[in-house]
Amino acid sequence: MDRRYLFENSLRHVKPYYHEYKTPYKQRWHHRSIQEILTRELGQNQNVVEHAIDQGHIYVSANNGKAGGPVLMRFSEARQRLLEPHDVIHNIQHMHEPCVLQEPILKSLDTTTSVDSARDGTLNGSVGGSLNGIVQKWRVVENTLVLYEDENILVVNKPAGVPTHPSGIFRRNSLTEIVRFELGVSVYPCHRLDKGTSGVLVLAKTKTGKMLQEVLQNKKSDVEKWYVARVRGKFPFASCSYTSPVFSINTAGTGYLNIPNAERVPATSSTHFKMASYSPESDESIVFCRPISGKMHQIRIHLRNMGYPISNDPLYNAENGLGHAKNQLEKELYAQVLAKWPCFGIDKTIRPPETVDVTPFLLNVKSRIEELASVRRSDDAKKVVSTCSECLRPIYQTKPDPGIYLHAWKMAYEGDVSFSFQTSYPVWIFGV
Repeated sequence: MDRRYLFENSLRHVKPYYHEYKTPYKQRWHHRSIQEILTRELGQNQNVVEHAIDQGHIYVSANNGKAGGPVLMRFSEARQRLLEPHDVIHNIQHMHEPCVLQEPILKSLDTTTSVDSARDGTLNGSVGGSLNGIVQKWRVVENTLVLYEDENILVVNKPAGVPTHPSGIFRRNSLTEIVRFELGVSVYPCHRLDKGTSGVLVLAKTKTGKMLQEVLQNKKSDVEKWYVARVRGKFPFASCSYTSPVFSINTAGTGYLNIPNAERVPATSSTHFKMASYSPESDESIVFCRPISGKMHQIRIHLRNMGYPISNDPLYNAENGLGHAKNQLEKELYAQVLAKWPCFGIDKTIRPPETVDVTPFLLNVKSRIEELASVRRSDDAKKVVSTCSECLRPIYQTKPDPGIYLHAWKMAYEGDVSFSFQTSYPVWIFGV
């Protein structure tokens, strides 16, 4: 019996295991060593990398996809290799995954309250889903709230604090792997939600099910997605739209901006907002959010830029430390972008350019980003509680991610394929 999970105090733990990562060559890595890439760009410990090379757990395969390939290079040959096109870095890691919350799914949701909310009469329906006229009500299977299921797709309510799919240090404690293990269904995400975000998530079970992935990716502006957020302050607009590029600073490794190409940053990302309620006691508002395009952290960044960040967002509403400094620098960069292109902001009528070049702004903050990365390395070092005797990797003191006040409430589309999936409101929406 596969006992990969351990449950304790409402937490889901994963027992350590080995997993092989394969990282293809990137142009910016040309003629650089794997030690430099893994330590400087991917933030791994130098001693751990050297030990793994000695053990044969980190190596290079060359000529992938070419005649005579792949050619494996291990030990000293891997250590001396300067990366070339068609190289792949192999890294067999001893995985020490952080735990995630494992609470009864209905504890975080209110499935009894009608979604014919008096706050917004235009957003209504029932908890469950429909696809091409076939309607289903919600049900709970193995602590997973299922909104809709047929032979091709599975639509669930993703809990907050659980990654959508394997990424970074999370694999088995990701939703697709938990579903695969507990429901016995191999699934693939048709879209993604941030780890901290809860709500409607569409998963494909078959190639036919991936038709929804094509709709969600290729017709983003036509898919009606509604999120609900709890933000700091009194949101002053009954209804408004905000448009700007979407980027953020990543402090891993030596630090960098989270964009593929700084010279051509997509600039038409827009989010529509509708005010729902305000609590003077907590000085918080409930706001409905509809992203017209779907960039990573788009809603969170747009709300932050407007001055009404999600109340408990550790990335875009940090009050002190590294998170606060990173947030302030990002706001400085956005202020420069908005000053140069007045077409960005709230309810602008001027059509924005398709892309913008932010490289001039980066030149002035490169050293500050590197300083933030240095602070992160120092902070991470303080969290080390032990070292794994098997792989020499540091074991960190981590707390489960409770998630943020952002919930993917509903999505719908009318076309060749018509669907509507809706979950319940989260409990944190009430009383605000």
